[in-house]
Amino acid sequence: MIIDLDVPGPPPDPVRRPRHWRPASALVLALALLLGPDHLERPVPPLERVATTETATGSWLLTDDTVYSTRTLANGRVDVLAHDLTTNRLRWRRQTEWFGAMPALSVSGSAVVVGGNMGGAPVVADTRTGADAATGLQAALPAGDAVVLWDEESRLGLRDPATNEVAWRRPFHQAPESAAADGRYLVVLEETGGAVTLRRSDGRVAGRNDQASPSGEPSEIRIVGDHAYLLGEYALTALHLPDLTEMWTVRSVIPKFVDPCGTHICVSGGGGLHALNPEDGSVTWTDLHWKSWTDGFALTVDGEATLLDPETGAVRTGLGPGLPLGDLLLRPTGDGLRLIDWHTGQTRGAISGTLSTACRRTGVHLACQQSDGLIQVWRLP
Repeated sequence: MIIDLDVPGPPPDPVRRPRHWRPASALVLALALLLGPDHLERPVPPLERVATTETATGSWLLTDDTVYSTRTLANGRVDVLAHDLTTNRLRWRRQTEWFGAMPALSVSGSAVVVGGNMGGAPVVADTRTGADAATGLQAALPAGDAVVLWDEESRLGLRDPATNEVAWRRPFHQAPESAAADGRYLVVLEETGGAVTLRRSDGRVAGRNDQASPSGEPSEIRIVGDHAYLLGEYALTALHLPDLTEMWTVRSVIPKFVDPCGTHICVSGGGGLHALNPEDGSVTWTDLHWKSWTDGFALTVDGEATLLDPETGAVRTGLGPGLPLGDLLLRPTGDGLRLIDWHTGQTRGAISGTLSTACRRTGVHLACQQSDGLIQVWRLP
């Protein structure tokens, strides 16, 4: 079954979202978020800054104790740096054979992975020292909390973050393009458009589809719930696990993200936000004004955050401009940000000289990239 979403429908009728009377506490929260904290509370001191990187950064990644970053050298090579948040010092730096395109960064157990689909040989390095944790690789792809390794002998392996060892290896003669894993299965999308399901525990084949991506267009594979999803350039395809039988295809505009939202999946990319039934691909609700879904929030094209009912798409609470990160809403104010607890509307801190779209949060740390390319890290109260 194919569902065509290429032709946008009429804009959603604003009256379809029912207005509900809220209790007094909810009205106070709404006023605090919409009017800003200055109307209801005194200014708060700035957050404690715990670290600043030494150099301007390309791609970067924040973990509980480290900022990993990349920088391009004059000769075109890419360096990888690990900055310790406890000491505010560089832990290690290493050169790679990566050229041109900026690599993606991910962490699995005690390994940091530097790689992607173009640019050079991947690096799997020890998070403590920067030394090689795996060698002789043609590809290294993040897959859930694990890492898929494809070596020079055309063997596929799964590096388990629980043991920091390769759990198994098996012959695999097609270059892997994308991978996804949950607690049961590993699904690998091949460069030629085929896909294979392997049991995570031992690498045995549990299913295969030689034409998962028959057009050969660039694609990514994701696992959400009981299904795998193939994100093509202009279509989303649901595959049954573990046999990878095609269930349905939806024609969408650049489906970049697939996330669970209630009993549905939320699909976003270049054409708004769509909630689909995972069993048949039917559209439950859609809105072209929303651009992404994050932990129960829809973000609008003009930078506002809205708390939604994922089952109906109805607005529960409009939070105004900002970026939700866990229990915080990062709201631009002049040259910086206010960190607002969106549950209560209270301001928990303030930082200056940054933009909310360049910030990430992990545990008790908030990191933001400055206009000069440096990464600054603050400790949350």
